[in-house]
Amino acid sequence: MPSFEAPMSAPLESVTPSMPSISAVEFSEPLPGGETQEPLPEPPPQIIVTKPKSLNLSDIADFGNSEASLGKDGPYIYDVLIWNIDSKEIRENLREALQDKRFGWDSDRIMGSIKQGAVRISKVNAVKAAVFINRIKNLPLGISWEQSMHTESI
Repeated sequence: MPSFEAPMSAPLESVTPSMPSISAVEFSEPLPGGETQEPLPEPPPQIIVTKPKSLNLSDIADFGNSEASLGKDGPYIYDVLIWNIDSKEIRENLREALQDKRFGWDSDRIMGSIKQGAVRISKVNAVKAAVFINRIKNLPLGISWEQSMHTESI
């Protein structure tokens, strides 16, 4: 079997091929096809981002705690329209229906806003609108409502 070992008498330098060092290679020589290599571009400048000292999130908190918050009342709100509020008896029945503390309404303000026998109660959530309309549906009143979606922005 043939031996692949270098003879012991041969010096080590003669066996190792000579390689140019990386620092000796220059890129100024033309590339194949006659093109020359462009120098590398400078690295992009560093962008330093600073954080503001304090973030004001009060608008977000106010919206989250408001009745208009989607998580609290759902996506729909209603304007309840009532008309034919013509007699003292109908006014008193309407005031009685408005005074339920669970609604959280200012019944005096709503009653004071009656003009020409009609009133609009704005931005009422679905549950309050349904309960209120159910209470007054047997009165000789005209009742309608308009549905809209929350569009309040922060």
